[in-house]
Amino acid sequence: MAETRAQDTDGGSSSSGTAPTCTHSMPELLCSFKDLAQRDARLAPFLNDSGKVNFSLPEPCKAIAQAQMMVELGLPQWQIPSKLHLVPTIPSRYAYVRFIHDKLLPLHQHPTKLVGLDIGTGATCVYPLLGVQSCPRLSF
Repeated sequence: MAETRAQDTDGGSSSSGTAPTCTHSMPELLCSFKDLAQRDARLAPFLNDSGKVNFSLPEPCKAIAQAQMMVELGLPQWQIPSKLHLVPTIPSRYAYVRFIHDKLLPLHQHPTKLVGLDIGTGATCVYPLLGVQSCPRLSF
C-alpha cells in the first residue's frame, strides 16, 4: 500500500523561480490490447484473433503491463523480474496515484514538492515510477 504526504520544501524549483507543474490532464490509458500490440511487439504473441488475452498465465499479464508502461506512460526500461508472478495492474495503480495527487494538491496551494512514501514498494516500484512520471513535483 502506498502512503503519501505533502511537504513544503525549498527544493524542486525550476530555474524560472516557479515550481514545476504537474500534468493535470493525465491521459486515459488506451486499454485496447490491439493498439498496444501494434506499438509494442512483445504483446502481439499473447493476443488471439479477436484481440483477447488469456489472463490465467503470467506472461501475457507481464507483457500488457510492460506495454502500458512503455507506450502509454513513456517508461520503456521498466521490467518485471522473471520470477515474479504478481504483476501490477497499471491502470488501477495509475488511477490511485492520480487520486492521491488530486486530493493533496488543493491542500497545499504553493508546494514546491509533494513527497510520497511507498511502503512495500516491491520489485517493480510501480507507484513511485507512476508518480514521478505523471507529476514532476512528486518525489518518493
